[in-house]
Amino acid sequence: MKHIIFSLLVLLVVTCAWGCASPEDSGQKAKAWEVVFDGSNLDFWKPSDYWKIQDDSLHMFRNDKAAKGSSGYCVSKKKYQNFELKFEWRISSQGNSGVKYRYNQDNKGKQSLEYQVLDDIGLKDNKDVFNSASIYGVKVVPTDKVLKPIADGVFNTARIIANENIVQHWLNGKKVAEINISSKEWTDAYRQYNKKGVVNADRDAALMMKAGSIVLQNKGQEVWYRNMYIRELP
Repeated sequence: MKHIIFSLLVLLVVTCAWGCASPEDSGQKAKAWEVVFDGSNLDFWKPSDYWKIQDDSLHMFRNDKAAKGSSGYCVSKKKYQNFELKFEWRISSQGNSGVKYRYNQDNKGKQSLEYQVLDDIGLKDNKDVFNSASIYGVKVVPTDKVLKPIADGVFNTARIIANENIVQHWLNGKKVAEINISSKEWTDAYRQYNKKGVVNADRDAALMMKAGSIVLQNKGQEVWYRNMYIRELP
């Protein structure tokens, strides 16, 4: 009997390991961490003129011209498909930014994913699917999420995991959003968000599965990013 129980426990551990999204949990070996931004240089990026290094942060200064189109974007030189990205961020009052990923210039990023970075209080009229840490336009985040007050000037910690069709968003050490791009949940949410236009959800899902750039988006308001690292997943 003890032998049977021990065997079942081993089987349970192995099954759980292979069912998790994190490479550490699955036993798969991710590549080494790459520096995205550590305060020393912009070698990872093709930044616009609106982004500058300030102290240890990558700082987007307020500029109304950057609010138009993608002129305020800071775009990675390299493309990533399956990866884990960790970073810290803080936003100005009524600020609106975001981290786009799997972004491709050929479709102008329209079929990319985004980790929303927002002043939830100052822009409280936004729907939940646009609030901080949401999978922009698709997946809501819990109302009890822990978000650092803007007035305190404290950075939030964030993590994005994109592994094939599974996407996760983390905020201050807690997973707050997850979705399967191949699922009916995603298709329904995507169509609802884009209901004013003609949508080919299957086509767009396929585009969002492709490798693309990491992009720091901005609408002209101040935002700060720091301690940014990425590693590719197997």
